[in-house]
Formats: sequence, C-alpha cells, structure tokens
Amino acid sequence: MIMSRELARRAVRREVAPEGRLAFAKRAGIDPGTLGNFLDGTRWPQSRTLSKIEAAIGWTPGYIAELAEGSTTTEIGSDVNGGARILVESYRQLSPEDQRQVERIVATFLGRDELDRRSL
Repeated sequence: MIMSRELARRAVRREVAPEGRLAFAKRAGIDPGTLGNFLDGTRWPQSRTLSKIEAAIGWTPGYIAELAEGSTTTEIGSDVNGGARILVESYRQLSPEDQRQVERIVATFLGRDELDRRSL
C-alpha cells in the first residue's frame, strides 16, 4: 500500500509540475500546504481533496485511490481496458516528440507482427 501510494503521488506530481504547485492548488481550490504535504508524502489527503485534485487534472473520480490501492497496476495483466487506460494516460503525458517516437516504435512492431503472420 505504501509503495502504491507513492506511485499515486508520482502520477500527480507529473501532472502538477508543468503548472507549479501554487498555481495548481489555486486552480484546484485546495490549500497549497495540503497539496505539498500530499506530494511530499507527509500526509494523505481527505477524499474530497483527492476529488478536487482529480477534477483539476481531468482524471475520473476515484482514480488516485485506485492507484494508491494498486488496483490499476494489476489491471494490466487482468483487465485489458484498465491496462489500456494506463497506457493512454502515460502516452498523453509525453512530449509531442516522445509521442511520435512511441508511434514509430508501435508501427514497427505492428509491421513485424503482420510479417510474422504472413510467414505462417
């Protein structure tokens, strides 16, 4: 649970970093100290604060709790849609240049897969 909470914090940190903690807290309608305590690992916020953070990021309600419980990390192996959600959210966090690189890699592997099927 502690490791999963840290993963949740990291995911939120990635979203907050471009804007900065103070500006994000103001936009989310939460106390900057509360946000700082959460991101630094000092305290876990109340559910209503988590809801405000999720809304400001654009995540579905309850997503941070899912990350903290580890449920989204296990979805990769057990739930294709859950794994896809993680991949899509990770992809969206990449720079445009990195997104293009991922697209080239995927296209390469899809091309190889198609060639492998033809050779059967």
